[in-house]
Amino acid sequence: MFAERFILTTSQVMICFMPLAAIAESPDLPMTCPGCNLQGIDFNSVSMGDKRFIDSNFSKADLRRANLSNMYMLTTNMQRADLRGANLSHTFFTISSSFRDADLRGANLDDVWFTDADLRGADLRGANVELIATLEGANLQGAKVDSDFYRKILADQPYGICLYKTTLPDGKFIQDSCK
Repeated sequence: MFAERFILTTSQVMICFMPLAAIAESPDLPMTCPGCNLQGIDFNSVSMGDKRFIDSNFSKADLRRANLSNMYMLTTNMQRADLRGANLSHTFFTISSSFRDADLRGANLDDVWFTDADLRGADLRGANVELIATLEGANLQGAKVDSDFYRKILADQPYGICLYKTTLPDGKFIQDSCK
């Protein structure tokens, strides 16, 4: 009886001191992944939310319908990644994250922050761009967009999406709509 209580108590105490990566939802990827090379890997329909990727490479990765919500991505390479139907909600893409020629058709961009992100040539048709939180220093020149992209992005300015030093797909430069 004493031995059973001791084992139960000590195991509960030990769990409290385990690093989060050891009890993360997705055991294949750690909570923080600096410099991870995930180029061309198939993450189709995988849930990877609540993680941090710093200087990581997802170029040409299959991220269709993947859950990438609540993430922090710093200088992350998503060039030519397939993000069709992916959930990117509540995610920060900061300091030179690249989405050049990425396919974001139908992606959930609810409350996404693109800070200094390179979205040149990205396909944003069908993505819910009206729910993007910030396009700050972002470059969308040449991005493929729906006919109502500008209506959604520029709706309710200056109180809608914060556009700060952002280049739109048509090359128009927005200095500051965040006031």
